[in-house]
Amino acid sequence: AILAINTLRKDCSDADPMVRGLALRSLANLHLHTVLEYITDPLNSGLVDQSAYVRRTAVLGVLKVHHLDCTTVTDNNYVNILYNMLRDPDSKVVSNSVVALNEIMMREGGIVVNTNIVVYLMQRLNEFDEWGKCIILSLLITYAPPTDNDKFSLMNILDGILSYSNSAVVLGACKCFLSISRALQSSVRQQVFQRLKNPLLTLIS
Repeated sequence: AILAINTLRKDCSDADPMVRGLALRSLANLHLHTVLEYITDPLNSGLVDQSAYVRRTAVLGVLKVHHLDCTTVTDNNYVNILYNMLRDPDSKVVSNSVVALNEIMMREGGIVVNTNIVVYLMQRLNEFDEWGKCIILSLLITYAPPTDNDKFSLMNILDGILSYSNSAVVLGACKCFLSISRALQSSVRQQVFQRLKNPLLTLIS
């Protein structure tokens, strides 16, 4: 086992990013407490790797380490590192970070978002694939915009998502509309309902 771990740790420094990512994933998938002391260094390097594939793998590796020993995540300040990775240039790294943070912080109610994070993610929404869009939209449901102007701005951004071809993305956007408009005047809510009518009828048909 030690020989295998040493080989994987060596491969985590390989010149090929695919080899680095696969080695890191294999280390994280061993599910052994005795491996934790050997995985933290490659994991730390993977989180700042120049390759997006390695960073994606490292983010999910943090989640697997959390399932083995949550104190290791705390000791290595991984929660703050994952929060910083919400601004990663690669969209899949961002969506993986959201998933990892939500699961790691489940007891605290999941990831805590503020206006800056929400605005940043919504501006990049078109960069995400269908799975990533659903993750970001589910995150938006937990956010309460502080002002009516913020609510209208978010709904304007979401409006373009209602014509998306994927049903899960459209339904996620509809949930966001309903959540955001909950505290608005009844006349505005009626307009929101009318706006959601056609996309939902299109899905049904």
